[in-house]
Amino acid sequence: MGVRIGLVVVDAATDEKLRHRRGLTGAEVRAAVEWPAVPVRAAWNDVPEHGRRLIVYAEWGAKVLKVVLMPLDEVDGTWLLKTAVVSSER
Repeated sequence: MGVRIGLVVVDAATDEKLRHRRGLTGAEVRAAVEWPAVPVRAAWNDVPEHGRRLIVYAEWGAKVLKVVLMPLDEVDGTWLLKTAVVSSER
């Protein structure tokens, strides 16, 4: 994968959105992507209006999650969770 996901920071607003709109929790997303979890795949996405983000696909039970992370400290492996959805992709 080439990047280290050691800590994912989940703010209260994002956790609330995940719970009510996505049927997920910040804790579930963190467990799916933080080390020692091994995501299915990850790729950088550079979009002018959103900046540089890491798109991660990770298994959580029988689900595959699509997770969008913004780097806070790439060297340290610290990320900010922007959103997550249950994906139809594998």
